[in-house]
Amino acid sequence: MEATAEVAATTAPISTARLKSQLLCKLLVTAAKRKHFNIGIQMLGIQMRDSLVQHMDGPCLEEVVMMLIAGESSGGLLYQTRARLDGIWRALQPAAAQSLGSDVVLQLLQAAAHRSLHQRTALLLQLPAAQQLDADAVGQLLQTAVLHARQLCTRPLCIALLLLQRPAAKKLSTEAVEQLLQIAVLRGGRYCAPQLLQLPAAQRLSTDVVLQLLHTAARNVVFSCATMLLQLPAAQTFSTDVVLRLLETAVTCCNSCDLLQQL
Repeated sequence: MEATAEVAATTAPISTARLKSQLLCKLLVTAAKRKHFNIGIQMLGIQMRDSLVQHMDGPCLEEVVMMLIAGESSGGLLYQTRARLDGIWRALQPAAAQSLGSDVVLQLLQAAAHRSLHQRTALLLQLPAAQQLDADAVGQLLQTAVLHARQLCTRPLCIALLLLQRPAAKKLSTEAVEQLLQIAVLRGGRYCAPQLLQLPAAQRLSTDVVLQLLHTAARNVVFSCATMLLQLPAAQTFSTDVVLRLLETAVTCCNSCDLLQQL
């Protein structure tokens, strides 16, 4: 009887701590699902201990990280809140590395890229599951980054550069690169497009595609991109008539000496 009581007394604190951590995880998931960002980070900031992190399973981590991404992108965060978020992300990183699969990490990366959260994208790309992303997944993420690229905002460009450094980016198909370039050039992505043109698949673009991209670049005054397009193998086969039409487009849209010299 005494032995049983002694065992119970020894295990009681452990059981209580486990139950407390499990309850906190459930409360965190509830806060995350209901988009109570401020409540969530307060709970994480106060109770972010190893015991709590250890009891976060994959679904719990997914909800919490998605809440952090959505909340951080809402804007108007105080400096103290951002500093606390940095600590929370660092604390969650080891658990996320063990618990999150590639499909979940891809969803989280999409959410971070959609909101142009460069630093969080970089952290997620460090997870082991992110190393398993194939060319299709990287292409999807690049499309999200390129769609949100703006001339006066460098964060989407930084995300695109991070993704282009992945080995899978070198395996993007010609069709995928063509689609990305069309989006980048059409939206005036003078910073994203040149990086995309350095991919191996860009060297395989057809003459018609390169010509279409050149006309779009000229109309959108993205002449740095047009200069690189003219260096592609397909551009070397342009006829005199094609060059004259490009010159007409360039002169009509903007008198760019750089493009005229290239032509």
